[in-house]
Amino acid sequence: MMEIGDVKIPIVSFISLSREREIEEIKDPFKQLDVVPVSHETKMTRVNITGFLNSDVHPDDLSIDEQKRKLKRLRSIDFLNNSIDYKDLKGYLLIEDVNFVEDGEIKIAREFEIDSVYFPEVKYE
Repeated sequence: MMEIGDVKIPIVSFISLSREREIEEIKDPFKQLDVVPVSHETKMTRVNITGFLNSDVHPDDLSIDEQKRKLKRLRSIDFLNNSIDYKDLKGYLLIEDVNFVEDGEIKIAREFEIDSVYFPEVKYE
C-alpha cells in the first residue's frame, strides 16, 4: 500500500517517472545569426501514479467517496506535508492534479490518476 502524507492508497497499478526538458529559442539582437535553440534540462522529475480506490481493501475501511475527498485534498497541501516512501520514491510530492475515471458500471473500485512533481528527500529534508 502507498501513502502520500496521511492519505492511504490501497491499490497502485502503475507509476511513471519522467524528467522534463525545456527548449528555448534565443534570437541574436544584432541579426548576425539565425535563431539558436538552447536546451535546458530541469531538475524536476514528474511522477504519474495510477491506481484504484476500494473500500474493501482500504486499511481504515474508508468509503470510495471518502478516499476521493482525501486524494483531492492533496492538491491544496504544501508539498513538504505530502511525503512519500514507496519503492524508490523517498521524498515529497507536489500534487498538481487528481483525476478519477467515472465508470457507472464499476461499483467496487474507482480508478484514479495523480500528476505530481517529485522532490527527493535528500535535497528537501
